[in-house]
Parts: sequence; structure tokens; C-alpha cells
Amino acid sequence: MGLRRRIAVLTGAWNGEVLYELLSGISQACSENNADTFVFSCYGGWSEDPIYNIGEYNIFSLMNTDDYDGFIIISRTIASYPIREQLQKKIVASGKPAISIEHDLEGIHYVGINNYEAMYHMVEHLIVHHQCRVLNYAGGPEDDYENLERMRAFRDVLAKYDIHVEERRIRYFGYKYSDGIDAFRHFNKIEIASPDAVVCANDELAVGYCCEASRNGIKAPNDFPITGFDNFRFAETFVPKLTTVDREKELCGYHSC
Repeated sequence: MGLRRRIAVLTGAWNGEVLYELLSGISQACSENNADTFVFSCYGGWSEDPIYNIGEYNIFSLMNTDDYDGFIIISRTIASYPIREQLQKKIVASGKPAISIEHDLEGIHYVGINNYEAMYHMVEHLIVHHQCRVLNYAGGPEDDYENLERMRAFRDVLAKYDIHVEERRIRYFGYKYSDGIDAFRHFNKIEIASPDAVVCANDELAVGYCCEASRNGIKAPNDFPITGFDNFRFAETFVPKLTTVDREKELCGYHSC
């Protein structure tokens, strides 16, 4: 069978469900193709202290590119842009095959969802099929690539249908349940918490928004439709079930490998 190929996978912290499915797909592809996976993982993340993250990301300094035949960097899980850039330069300089999952890095092939197109179709559906004309956008981190692509789609669809974009209805928060609570409280404080529809940058935001709305006597979907993104497992079991976008995470990991 010859020598087994060695693939390094670099990842930071993200939703455990996402990592599990991505790594399951990678592992399956390796088992089918005479390869071994070496995972460099840490708990640096969006919600952690920057100094804490520096300590966590030191795990990547242990990777010697000469030891591996290819690289998969789960870029979305690495919250530090300088660290992403360092890894990108190091991997590109190796001249070996490399894949970036869910974030486009120069010189490295990309596998992942089209955030813009997916969000575009969902917002358009709200406008065309549900006659929504007043929409709020509860976003993730302001400088996050995926959030910016989803927000850009939100703005473009409203412009296409001649709906005025009210800047007070577009706000950036984070990707956690608690951020959804904060989003509802913010919009509720300025008395715009129950528009024709609320578009959230991910499912956790949407669930937090719904729960805090319910505590204030406002319930989805009767009082307002709401959408998420990512299709986490709880999106199906939450009441009401969330309208969301599936990322096909296991398949993404498989094709990357």
C-alpha cells in the first residue's frame, strides 16, 4: 500500500457539534485513502480573552510543515486574524496542498458554504413569500467574514425590493445564546423588537432572541418570523423549529480531505 500520507488539521474552538462533524468527515476520507490525520487543536475562540488566546494558539507553533503531506485549516474557528495570517504564510511557503474550511485565505484552496448566496435566498423568501417589509438584522462580530457576507446579502436584497435600509435595525453582537438575548434587549429598548421578520446571523442568536422575547410576552412565529443560520441540532428541536441554513459540515470535512 506504500507509505501512509500525513495530513495536519489546525483548528481553534468553535461549537463542538461543528468540529465533531467536520473531523468525522475528515477521518472518513483518511480511512478510505491510506492517510493519517494529525490534529492541532486548542480552545482559543471569539469569546475568550486575547491574552488567553495567545497561549492557546501556541499549539500551532509545534507544527513542522516538513512532517506533513498536506494541510487542512479550519479557519473559521481561529478568531485571531494575525494567527490566521501567520499560518497562511507558513502553509503557502511549504508548497504543499492545503485547504481552508469556511474562510477564504490567499494561496490556499477553499471549501465551504457561500454565505452571501444562502442568506440572500433566505431574506428574499421572507420578502416575496411572506410579504415582510420591515426586517431587523441581528449580526455576529462586526469584523467576522461570515457575518459581513450575510449582512451584505441582507442589505442587497432589501435594496433589490426598494426597501429602505434603517441602520438602527442592523446591529452586531456575537454568535452565542447570550448575544441573542442582548439583541432582543437592544431592539426592545428602542421599541423595534417585533418587526415583520428578524434575521439572525446564526441559530444561537435566534434562540436567545426568541427566549428573551418570550419572557417579554412576544412570541415567534406568531408575533414575528425569525431565521437562523448553520442548522445546529437544536434548531430542529427548539420550539418553534428554526428556519435555518444547513452547512453539510461532515461532507465539507470529507471533501476537504
